[in-house]
Amino acid sequence: MLMAASPPASDGKDPFDPIVVMGVCGCGKSLVAARLSHLLNCRFLEGDSLHPPANVGKMRIGLALDDDDRWPWLDALGQELGAAGDIVISCSALKRAYRDRLRRLAGRPVTFVFLRGERALLTARMAERTDHYMPLSLLDSQLAALEPPVAEADVISIDINQPLEAIVDMAMTCMSARRAGTEQTDRYVEDTMSKPEILMTGPYPDWDLVDLEERYVVHKLYEAADREAFLDRNGATVRAIATRGELGASADLIGKLPKLEIVSVYGVGYDAVDLAACRARGIRVTNTPDVLTNDVADLGVAMMLCLSRGMIGAERWVQDGSWAAKGLYPLKRRIWGRKAGVLGLGRIGFEVAKRLKGFDMDIAYSDVSAKPYADGMTFIADPVALADYADFLFVTLAASDVTRHIVSSDVIAALGPDGMLINISRASNIDEEALLAALETGLLGSAALDVFEGEPKLNPRFLALDNVLLQPHHASGTIETRKAMGKLVRDNLAAHFAGASLLTAVV
Repeated sequence: MLMAASPPASDGKDPFDPIVVMGVCGCGKSLVAARLSHLLNCRFLEGDSLHPPANVGKMRIGLALDDDDRWPWLDALGQELGAAGDIVISCSALKRAYRDRLRRLAGRPVTFVFLRGERALLTARMAERTDHYMPLSLLDSQLAALEPPVAEADVISIDINQPLEAIVDMAMTCMSARRAGTEQTDRYVEDTMSKPEILMTGPYPDWDLVDLEERYVVHKLYEAADREAFLDRNGATVRAIATRGELGASADLIGKLPKLEIVSVYGVGYDAVDLAACRARGIRVTNTPDVLTNDVADLGVAMMLCLSRGMIGAERWVQDGSWAAKGLYPLKRRIWGRKAGVLGLGRIGFEVAKRLKGFDMDIAYSDVSAKPYADGMTFIADPVALADYADFLFVTLAASDVTRHIVSSDVIAALGPDGMLINISRASNIDEEALLAALETGLLGSAALDVFEGEPKLNPRFLALDNVLLQPHHASGTIETRKAMGKLVRDNLAAHFAGASLLTAVV
């Protein structure tokens, strides 16, 4: 068994910082906190004992606490931390805001000991507990609320998959090292206090980069003049890739990163990530679904309106004096009351359909099967038949080998010279050569496109067409959504390195 480091003195002459042992239910924070208080010869406070009866009642019947429930409880804990004397408290402290509140109320430095563990281990421990009011069913709500404290300077992070005394010894060693102000090379201290190294394949907004650089050692592959030399220098220590949907992570790149543990995708699409290579090595993959769904649907419908009513040309008509010189702008086509087809009724496709209902459109969709949530919509299994039905065909399905060129020359021909194709999914879902030929010959009426093969260097034939609306792959391009996407990337990385459940796991 490991021998614990000498405890900091607690005789009143040389007091130590108050300690909060934190983590989700089942992590063992009460046991660890009690053991630390014994070694440090100081007061131990079980944080749950300060919950008001209303909180206990909610948790006892399986209802998760919200922020309003927790603030008064945290205030009471903060008062205990701020009182004179040495103390060790057990407290979940799930969110950064909770920890910051405790820091502020303490009025003096606080040391947090974060106990991290995999869901399976936490579940097993919860199942064995018979002396606590919190049921197993609340574990998932706590994991969902958890904001793992990565790179918070006053936090010691410890994996719980080891004996109690080893956990306590690690905490004591780290606290003694910090107290002494010495540089430690002990493998336990090194494991808990060093920053993980990540590889960024493309730029993120500044608000994300600042946070990532605070938490991790960031290697920017996109700035490297010689990518191979860059990977040779840095690849051996990289544990995570932060990428974008269109950039992904190839098998070749993955193969150059022997310590890679996770690929976190900034975007909903992960078709550019070699999932087979990830599965073969047990590498986790996450994406950012849901947070961008509504913005993508908004842009798809806006593209339909803009192209159908000729709004870009109409603005030029005013700006270049044509209105004054030539009179009224040429007539265009209406939207309301016409037929729309949605190819892929997933998250985005469903939101598109909801918006189209507001235009009193007749809506049909195609998917692998009929959907029980598709009220008032017609299911048409065959994409060609769907295109034949529709005046406007929205492509909203996820990209894969199976869906490659699902919008074929036959689908395009069925949509016809009066039809409009709107693509807010992936370029690979459409046979681009067939699309260009149809647009150039009038076989297809028009197309509104946010994605292209080889983007941003799209086929120059698109630029010569007057029956297209071309957008720079920005369907999710709002400040609100991009901030939410970045947060989800960061939260997935933080959860992984803290040993918590991933928020949006693909693999």
